[in-house]
Amino acid sequence: MFFAVALLFLLGMLVSLYALRRDFIKRQRVEARLKAQVALRKAMENSVTIGLRAWDMNGRILYVNQAFCRMIGFEATALVGHSAPLPYWPKEREDELQLIHRHVTMQGTESSGVEIQF
Repeated sequence: MFFAVALLFLLGMLVSLYALRRDFIKRQRVEARLKAQVALRKAMENSVTIGLRAWDMNGRILYVNQAFCRMIGFEATALVGHSAPLPYWPKEREDELQLIHRHVTMQGTESSGVEIQF
């Protein structure tokens, strides 16, 4: 009886090990695909000359690309996490840009987008 119970537990452990191995291999494949997609996106993003930035619903900067940083003369680390008024805004246009920024964060942009020169 003891031998049968021990054999049953051993069989259960082997099935569990097989399931873990299968899940581990699947995870490795998914990670490899994700890394390839991230590398492709990063390569495409670094090749564009258009400045891109992303912010959250509160208007706080989440991300800027290198083209945007080159255009305004700031490093990404100096911009991420900031909200309006943003450090690269000219002081003389701060009120106008604040209105535009508030409008975009509250209502979004039209299909044509918003173009602002700094």
